[in-house]
Amino acid sequence: MSAMSKKVLVVCGLAMAFSGYAMASYTGTSATSQQSAAMSTAETVINVNTADVKQLTAVKGIGLKLAQSIIEYRKEHGPFAALEDLSKVKGISQQFVEQHKADLRI
Repeated sequence: MSAMSKKVLVVCGLAMAFSGYAMASYTGTSATSQQSAAMSTAETVINVNTADVKQLTAVKGIGLKLAQSIIEYRKEHGPFAALEDLSKVKGISQQFVEQHKADLRI
């Protein structure tokens, strides 16, 4: 392998390592914890009455704004009595609740 080829490989390796580090820094988590969170998300059931924004956004289809709306609704109306009550939050349909019953609980 020529010296030039070795330099190119080193530069590419550094660029790949830095991009992973930059992404982890941007999101505030390490690449390993991101992978762990992604793997455990499907296995974790989220309690909608106690979950914080980070836990709620782990559910597919719940972004930051919707998570904040769920928490705000809880503050104003108290805990959800039934999972179906999530549909009272603006932006959440009964269909969404049905599709995510396995991921959510009271």
